Amino acid sequence: MHQTSVFRGHVEQVARYYHPVSMDAVQRFLRGCGDLPMRAAAVTFDDGYRDNYELAAPILEKASIPATFYVTVDCVESGKLPWVSRLRYAFATTRRGEWRNKRAILLSIEGKQREKTYLLACDYCATLSGAEQRCFVASVEGELGDRRPRAPSVSDDDLGTRACIGRARPRDRVAQHDPS
Repeated sequence: MHQTSVFRGHVEQVARYYHPVSMDAVQRFLRGCGDLPMRAAAVTFDDGYRDNYELAAPILEKASIPATFYVTVDCVESGKLPWVSRLRYAFATTRRGEWRNKRAILLSIEGKQREKTYLLACDYCATLSGAEQRCFVASVEGELGDRRPRAPSVSDDDLGTRACIGRARPRDRVAQHDPS
């Protein structure tokens, strides 16, 4: 979501002001089997998109910062995009000019307000889980005019699964989680 130059700047700040550690080091610490340095920071990526590997990994490599990439294999197996992507698509493609949130407040989806309203919907959706979250996303899609393709084509290549697993750097960790 960020420009590469912005991400590079963030990485440089982490390298300069913190002590980057791997998630393995964090786990050892939590189990009481190791220490962490002062100002320890672990870098993780939660969406598993291809740009994690193609854009972020080289920047992290140059800064010698380890990272953990969580690949959302459920998206590949189910053929459905993660909820945040589905909401983004719904807000980006709607022809409607407003949306009523769960508190019955009418919010504009015109111009610059579109992104703000989308982010408010994401903030609320992030507080939900399981069936409640799926119902919320489906209701937003329905209210905004669901025009998603009937057969979404989410593949492991779209999400970068093969790239992350097949070419992970020795200091990286590739893991999976269920985004629901």
